[in-house]
Amino acid sequence: WQRFGGMSSRLLFTEIFAVAMLCRVLFALETSTVEALQSQVESKKANMKNSAARSLLDKVCDVVIEVDNGARLTQHEPRLSTMLLLAPARDLAGARLHDFLVSADTPVLDARLERVNSELGKEGAMARIEDELLHVRMHDGLQNVIDVELFHLPFMTIAGGLHHMVG
Repeated sequence: WQRFGGMSSRLLFTEIFAVAMLCRVLFALETSTVEALQSQVESKKANMKNSAARSLLDKVCDVVIEVDNGARLTQHEPRLSTMLLLAPARDLAGARLHDFLVSADTPVLDARLERVNSELGKEGAMARIEDELLHVRMHDGLQNVIDVELFHLPFMTIAGGLHHMVG
């Protein structure tokens, strides 16, 4: 073995290899950290936009709910239970918005959701509240019919799914 400053070439090669591997690991960690931070920033931006929209809807609407693309409530909303005279203990998470509409009005909601889906690629499709006003009838727990106007704002979740904020 040749010696370089008292080290064998095998030991020198091992140390160079170890330093190269350490650099590769540090680069991978830095890359994943940057990606995670970018994801957090995007998540916070989306949450801020949704919070602003929800805050606005809360000021002008009696009830604000979030539904997924299948029109299912993403979480329980006590104000909807109260408005529809439903039992307070009844969890509405996962219930379809259709379940509360007069059956003749469900095609109106379906047509609106289909139109929104088809417009997603068009410029400005996600930013329109004013022309998303929808007139429907809902029935309460006593089967009374209630005329309501729904403000509707579609938005993309962090996971890339389409959801709708409805007030």
